[in-house]
Amino acid sequence: MTKPQYWTWWLFIFSIAAGTVGLAIAQADYFRPAAKTLLIISPIFIVTTLIFTGLILLTDRSKARRPKLLLWSFIFGATVPTWLSVYANEHLTRIAADLMENGADWGAAFAGPISEEWSKTLGIILIMLLTSTALHRPIHGLLIGAFVGLGFQIFENITYAAIFAIEDPNSDLSGALTVTILRSLIGIASHWLYSAIIGVGVVALFHKKVFSFLGFFALGFGLHFMWNAPVGNAVLKLAVSLIAFVLVLLYVKRRERSLATQ
Repeated sequence: MTKPQYWTWWLFIFSIAAGTVGLAIAQADYFRPAAKTLLIISPIFIVTTLIFTGLILLTDRSKARRPKLLLWSFIFGATVPTWLSVYANEHLTRIAADLMENGADWGAAFAGPISEEWSKTLGIILIMLLTSTALHRPIHGLLIGAFVGLGFQIFENITYAAIFAIEDPNSDLSGALTVTILRSLIGIASHWLYSAIIGVGVVALFHKKVFSFLGFFALGFGLHFMWNAPVGNAVLKLAVSLIAFVLVLLYVKRRERSLATQ
């Protein structure tokens, strides 16, 4: 990370502070009554975070990671995009319902990627601006993007747990536990994956390869849209997302080998 006097650093810190306060206000009605339940199942969130952190770091065989940078990426993803999407998703879902005959069914497919991917992408760009050019390699984009996405993913899981705890007519714990386990399992191909792919594109953007960036962004956006769409087999969707990620990872490995010989 660069020194605090740079304007990007202060913008970064202000964004996280605003996101944290905004989330506390926006989600208070859910988190306050579900606090005890969330505390009980908190080990699941911790273990899930550690597992996905380990999986992401497995992609970094060259040890290009910067732990402090990845931690900041996680914190940003857990605060700023989640805060912005709280408000945007509601409005976008309503717009989809008004414009399409079956818009209520497709609302999540449109609202999710539109409100979440751009805000996560802005975070990746901002974090990349905080780093030196030596960290503008494809693997860095993948790692930063993955941890921004993972932060978003974990906090979203916590939010869903709080909501289901309140809405379950039988048991707060049962409602929260069921949705948490389900979302943890399907999390193998979720926000961390979409943002990792887009992060590779952000590196291309920093090297003035605009069309490459648009391609990677479209891929991450499209995978998110596909998952949220109310059609298709869930297992097949997960498989498609994982295959897409593997192909992007192979591209990153090839680019890393090419850069190493220069």
